[in-house]
Amino acid sequence: MALLPKISLSLENKCDKVDICEETGVYAIGNTAGWGSPNLTMTDAITAIVNIYNSAGTSTLQTFTIKDTVTNLFPASGLSPFQAFDGASWNQSDGIFKVDYSVTEDNLTTDVNGLVLSAPPTIVGLLAATGTTNNVPSTSSGTGTGALFKIVINPINSLLEITVTTTGRGYKVGDTITIQGTDLTGGTAGTITVTLLPQYLITTTHTNNEQYVLFTCTLQNCMEVLIGKMVTECDAEKLDEYKQILDQLEVLLYGIKTAFSCKNFTRAETLLTNAATICTTFSGCDCGCDCNC
Repeated sequence: MALLPKISLSLENKCDKVDICEETGVYAIGNTAGWGSPNLTMTDAITAIVNIYNSAGTSTLQTFTIKDTVTNLFPASGLSPFQAFDGASWNQSDGIFKVDYSVTEDNLTTDVNGLVLSAPPTIVGLLAATGTTNNVPSTSSGTGTGALFKIVINPINSLLEITVTTTGRGYKVGDTITIQGTDLTGGTAGTITVTLLPQYLITTTHTNNEQYVLFTCTLQNCMEVLIGKMVTECDAEKLDEYKQILDQLEVLLYGIKTAFSCKNFTRAETLLTNAATICTTFSGCDCGCDCNC
């Protein structure tokens, strides 16, 4: 089974910071979609990106990079779960968000003769082999392992074809792959080497299952402010007013969560807007429900 990335997000209590936990886990009998052989390792990953979209998935709102050519937040231990972000800036209001966590890796192309289409491999020494040899092993100057090849030579030392039959894992642009002549049919010496160019590799993307999160942090803070006012309020009319507002917000919050669980995002977002309006009216200002105006 291929890697299945998993991620979780939670807001801190002021609603402007987010904690992000990488939860894929390591490969095990009970987690066959985790990190590690036979799946890719964190070292094999080229990129690991978390994109936050609106509920419709049509607009990218924020991006969090776990790994790319500049950033690498993966632990050296290769263990998961781990906290990738602790208190990262969160620039969104309450709402429903689609979460896309994508991990990419490069694999050798399996196109027929794909490794000799643009820059031919180098043959050193007399291979003393002819014909076709399948499932030929190799070594790499990088971290790549497991690739097998079909090699066709005819006549001696004339390389007609070198095609990847098993892609292996962990190969990167610039790696040098070496095939020993002794692993070829009739071969007694010599080597074939090829330096991997971008066209020799194809990118595979592993993406989390469809995932949405509902954040109602600001609304809940508004309700807590209201409860705080009720605790200290002595005026019966004001207390009754606060109680009515709180009742409305509790009903709306219940409706929001129910609509979200049923994937009725339009309904949930309408209720969120209604709750935000009540919250702003109650606070008497436009600075949010946790303001002190």
